[in-house]
Amino acid sequence: MNEKTKKLLIIGLVAIIVLIGAIIALEVTDDGGNSPEQTTSSEELTTRLLYEKTPDSVKSIEVVNENDEFEIFRSGDGEYTVGGYESGYEVYEYAAKSVFDAAISITSQKTIAENVDDMSRYGLKNPAVKVKLNLADGKSMTICFGDAVPMTSTVYFCIDGENTVYSVISSRKDTFSIIKPQLLNPTIVPVPEKTETGEIPLVRELVIERADLPYTMHIVRDDEAKSYYLVEPVEKTLSLTANTVAQTGLYGLTGVAAIKTDPTEKDLVTAGFDKPSGRITMKSDMGEYTVLFGIPVEGEEPGFLAMKEGGNVIYQVYASAVPWMTVDVTNITTGYIFETTLDKVDTLTVTMGGKTERFTKSGLYSDGTVAIKRNGTSMDTAMFRDFFEFTFNAYIDDLAFDAVIEEGDKPELTVTMKNVSGKEEKAEFYNIENNKTIIVFNGRPSYVCRTAYVETMKENMARLDSGEGIIKTW
Repeated sequence: MNEKTKKLLIIGLVAIIVLIGAIIALEVTDDGGNSPEQTTSSEELTTRLLYEKTPDSVKSIEVVNENDEFEIFRSGDGEYTVGGYESGYEVYEYAAKSVFDAAISITSQKTIAENVDDMSRYGLKNPAVKVKLNLADGKSMTICFGDAVPMTSTVYFCIDGENTVYSVISSRKDTFSIIKPQLLNPTIVPVPEKTETGEIPLVRELVIERADLPYTMHIVRDDEAKSYYLVEPVEKTLSLTANTVAQTGLYGLTGVAAIKTDPTEKDLVTAGFDKPSGRITMKSDMGEYTVLFGIPVEGEEPGFLAMKEGGNVIYQVYASAVPWMTVDVTNITTGYIFETTLDKVDTLTVTMGGKTERFTKSGLYSDGTVAIKRNGTSMDTAMFRDFFEFTFNAYIDDLAFDAVIEEGDKPELTVTMKNVSGKEEKAEFYNIENNKTIIVFNGRPSYVCRTAYVETMKENMARLDSGEGIIKTW
């Protein structure tokens, strides 16, 4: 990779915020370009409009800065294009217009010196930023931005070919210090148009693969329940928050800005796309999208480099824009092993220490018609409710997909729950060291819980005979 390409990849991350700040500065600046908020109280201002062009009088502007160079064109009907991005790219017109407009009018904050012989004193002999205005009448003019003026929020400025040095607000220089890709639309996955019924196209599946996780998270939509659930690495209902986020999938995923176009193989390696830190695929009624994530980006707002699979633009995205890159199974599911309610349960079977308790339910707790039988004999419905609530509250402390259950090992506890629709779930508890217990769920090592739960279950099994109150905490 040549040094310029490497520099652009690194500098681009820093320069991203510059464009945003510059746009904000333009919005709070008056028509003459003066921004009092950015001037220190110690400065004596003698503002002066140095020049002002109408947009129609400027055909294009050429920007050369320490990091990149680019040209922005304006058509007669007010549309903006960027040289080299005429096809295959979507220009962020608001950004292009903001940079263009910043060039066609400049107001100085102060006249620094006239009849200057040595422009190098102000960083203007070889300026860090030069902007050439190509006028519609065939003429042109070039403006130059130099070093920062000490103790102020301004920089040195001159019009090329003249020997007078002025100060102008620093944000004007910042506006032209961006890299060319920042003029592209930063949207990675578009926001879908609503259907005729006013709904957004449904997200059908999300597949999240991450280098930092030993498993793939696969989320699918249940059309009947109108919600989403996890099918890999385990079958589990999503939490309310995760279910809400899943509804929008990757729709509207937007980067802070684009930072590199047409990356070479070396660029992709530098950015981490040869071994992606993540790959997220969304299948929806709008189509299928796969986004790759490269190296993490540190800072006040951490994030990642990202690009569409098969795409030609690298973006920086904030981590907050793509939560699937920072969560795991324990974050997005309910945290409980069993997912049912008292009224939905049909049969509960608990086996421990060679003893099996089988509970069958008829009727509903919600309307007072419930009846419970324990091993075929009627039992107190309130006691069963307490016993069920304890059993239901088996909480997941960690995942155990790599756990190995040796042949011949016997579970300390087995709980089987069947709901009224006929769905059956089975959890087998194997105690290990450090007061931890491995839970084999539906035949697969899946979770870790505290051994205290198993020990408390043993006490509660005894209380079913003694009639003492069920313990609900452990």
